[in-house]
Amino acid sequence: MQIKVKYIGEDDWGRKLYRNTETSRIYADIDGQLYTTTDDGEPECSLRNDLEIIFVDPCRKLNQAQVNALTQLQQAMEACAAAFPDQDQFNNLMTEANITGDTAEEISGELKSYLEGV
Repeated sequence: MQIKVKYIGEDDWGRKLYRNTETSRIYADIDGQLYTTTDDGEPECSLRNDLEIIFVDPCRKLNQAQVNALTQLQQAMEACAAAFPDQDQFNNLMTEANITGDTAEEISGELKSYLEGV
């Protein structure tokens, strides 16, 4: 069985919220698992593991190259955050590494080159 959900925003605790496109039921994302919510918006029960969840975004579709570039950027940013957990250190790294790229691919490449030289 599958359900289609659309991202609708975040709740007061920063949890991503999704609406079932067929039933309008709201689900909250907690650590990558979708939960049903009460009428008050409180997470209730996790969805069954045998459900196929299809995330629908009618406004924007990413092609595989964009997904790959964003994944590379995320990995590079996570590596920087791990190496420099202090926000000031991280900001200094971005300045010192002279990150000037305009695209996720350029920024990822610049970060990777810098970190390899450190």
